[in-house]
Amino acid sequence: MAKAKTKKKPKRTFDLIWAFENFEEHPTFYSKRMFGGLAAYVHDKMVMCLAEDPGNKEWRGHVYPIEIWNGILLPTEYEHHNSIMSEFKDIIQHPMLEKWLYLPLTSKSFESTAHDIAERMYKNDKRFGVYPQKKNSTRKKKKVKKKTDTKKRCKWCGTDPLYIEYHDKEWGIPVYDDQKLFEFLVLESAQAGLSWITILRKREGYRKAFSNFDPAKVARFNEKKIERLLKDEGIVRNQLKIRATVNNAKLFLEVQKEFGSFAKYAWSFVGGKPKVNKWKTIKSVPATTKESDAFSKDLKKRGFKFVGSTIIYAFMQACGLVNDHTTDCYRYNEVKKIKPRKRF
Repeated sequence: MAKAKTKKKPKRTFDLIWAFENFEEHPTFYSKRMFGGLAAYVHDKMVMCLAEDPGNKEWRGHVYPIEIWNGILLPTEYEHHNSIMSEFKDIIQHPMLEKWLYLPLTSKSFESTAHDIAERMYKNDKRFGVYPQKKNSTRKKKKVKKKTDTKKRCKWCGTDPLYIEYHDKEWGIPVYDDQKLFEFLVLESAQAGLSWITILRKREGYRKAFSNFDPAKVARFNEKKIERLLKDEGIVRNQLKIRATVNNAKLFLEVQKEFGSFAKYAWSFVGGKPKVNKWKTIKSVPATTKESDAFSKDLKKRGFKFVGSTIIYAFMQACGLVNDHTTDCYRYNEVKKIKPRKRF
């Protein structure tokens, strides 16, 4: 008698999987199922675990005051608890797994906190994560193809072909076109908490989703459009960032109206011409400057979102308001020779 075929259960999907977008391009990242949840590993450490069991406040006969398996579990050591909880107010000690910390989904700033801690994990903040057994930490390293050319570049672009093309053809070249400036403002804001290569790989998705980066069109996006974007896999599906882009598009148009162009406004923070720096190493390049501080402060005053000084300095670097190629990079002198526009 033939045995009846049993249907395979479909793999469970996780609504909070977007939290892993912060790690997806890291060479050490991988994930695996764990006790009904989904754990993320970076730098050979388990750094977080997604738990999605809404409404469950009970475990082995004990009822807890909050949902205990609906949010992000944070493996760590006792010695780091106070430091982490004092910095991130929504993070608490897990009611049952007392050695671990917990970010409940019901937290007021759940999304922003999740992105903030993920950025720390990406940068290997020693407070986050625990090392699993050795058999789980020995993973084959990806083979990196040797460079086929001898050009010396800024070290941050590595060997990824997409990164190299962006470095060679775009980064640091002065931009005066408003639509192009809006494109970089959108992309740099989206990059907050993520790696830049993640955004570069989603660039065409952003171009399609945000009407070829036309600020006038983006400014007219309504709630239905925003809801569709939250389901668009071609972009980072972060509600705060998507709404910020629509908000920033409206304010971008106001700046254009006030100054004649956004380019004229942006370039005023560097005196109308690129600031040429002379950094010998990538370690010397600052994350912010007094110019980016002033630019960021003014944007915030006007109501722009996701425009902190670090984000704005990255925007200034990308759009050539500053030449931050290191002096040993072959593009340093090439970009330096580009004549600045005299009129806007």
